[in-house]
Amino acid sequence: MAVFDSSIALATRLIIKYGEAVTWRKVTANPVLPDVDKPWEPGVPITVEYPTRILFLPFNKEDRQWMKYLKDTEVRTGSIQGLMAGGTLAFVPNIKDVIIRAGKQLDITYLDPLAPNEQKVLWYIEISE
Repeated sequence: MAVFDSSIALATRLIIKYGEAVTWRKVTANPVLPDVDKPWEPGVPITVEYPTRILFLPFNKEDRQWMKYLKDTEVRTGSIQGLMAGGTLAFVPNIKDVIIRAGKQLDITYLDPLAPNEQKVLWYIEISE
């Protein structure tokens, strides 16, 4: 049993209860070439989608100051923050991925795990609309 298993279980339970079902879309960096005899033609990127839950929260003044402190930049107007449980993910989140929420594609502008002792409890996500 790891030290933060109860924290991971609590975060997962609360995000399942209060979060919103979304689709996490990963796009491969190395696309598959459509024809090996024509390597000059651009390939089609492979996308893989994972269902997950994210708790979406608006940014308030304190959150903006905290995010500014973390990444030493400004939080854009119109950004929303999300919390995603880290213990039960079937994928590794990447800032190049996108989130599909109610059919709308959202870009990730900041992604940071809360990972004490290398155990991912939560993912902090800044999303631009």
